[in-house]
Amino acid sequence: MKPYLDRFAELVSPLALVVDLGCGAGHDCQELVTRGLRVIGVDSSFALLRIGVARYPALGFARQDLRRLAFRSGSLDGIWACASLVHVPRRQIRSVLSEIRLVLRPCGVLFTSMQGGRGQALVEDQEHGTGLRRLYVYYEAPQWHSLLDEVGFALLEARLDYVAAGLDPGAKYWIA
Repeated sequence: MKPYLDRFAELVSPLALVVDLGCGAGHDCQELVTRGLRVIGVDSSFALLRIGVARYPALGFARQDLRRLAFRSGSLDGIWACASLVHVPRRQIRSVLSEIRLVLRPCGVLFTSMQGGRGQALVEDQEHGTGLRRLYVYYEAPQWHSLLDEVGFALLEARLDYVAAGLDPGAKYWIA
């Protein structure tokens, strides 16, 4: 993820206020802080946030619903949504993307990474030992880019990574 983290930090101003949306256990929060950004980690999972607070006690975390973010309109410079929006049910993704657009300032930066493919799957969390089963919804790249466009995002860069590591059943590649 280093090239993506570096590029995201380049696109937002130094000391930018960014949210790691769906931060999980907080690893990317720490990476963003080391790049000079002010970061708030947001997740809906209390179990994963508890791990993040234990690992990175100096960072700020908040439990929030991605559909109703508790930030003022236009208050954020960037949102890092790395492998998190893949858990949003298909029927709710437009409203979640609209909510993200609302809290970003004009010309704010959104990074997303999704698992490209078709359909969806329920997958047990093996990485953190929570025993949680999480929904994974897959999109083909043109479909994902179209959704971003529909809610008002301008695509600056796009990349497909055909790296099998971390892919779940049903996924074929990463869309960044």
